[in-house]
Amino acid sequence: MKRRTFIAGLGSAAAWPVVARAQRGEQVRRVGVLSFGGAFTREILPVFRGDLQKLGWIEGGNLRLDIRLGDGNLQRVSTDAAELVKLAPDVIVTTFGADLRAAQEKTKTIPIVFAGAGDPVTYGMLKNVAHPEGNITGFASCSGDRSGRHPRSAGGEGSDHDHTDCLYGRH
Repeated sequence: MKRRTFIAGLGSAAAWPVVARAQRGEQVRRVGVLSFGGAFTREILPVFRGDLQKLGWIEGGNLRLDIRLGDGNLQRVSTDAAELVKLAPDVIVTTFGADLRAAQEKTKTIPIVFAGAGDPVTYGMLKNVAHPEGNITGFASCSGDRSGRHPRSAGGEGSDHDHTDCLYGRH
């Protein structure tokens, strides 16, 4: 549970720039949430909501969360991503995997913030972790044998990036 709480908090932190801009004008900001299902629905989404509320972002007040949960159905995740893009949120928050790929396929302009396990370079989501391009950024945890790929992919060929940090904790 601690790892999921950390990831949810990180997702909330990723939304802070949108939140900070909204506080100045007090207009309602839209955050699209797209998830394939599973742990996000049960554990991360309540923490995400709670963290946003602690930061002063209240659903029905200065914040609107447009939430689409795929319930493990790949076709539904693609449809949900298309629906979210039509709603034109200020940012789309996803976990890593099918939901990130679906959001990436549906928009090149709305910022997408992801949090989860996996290597976005290995899975073709980004070309370089240190300098993400386009509209995608986020946090990918190190796990298993993939962690050995991070130093190479984080800096890229010819980069002056000399180290990669990985925070790892047992649950």
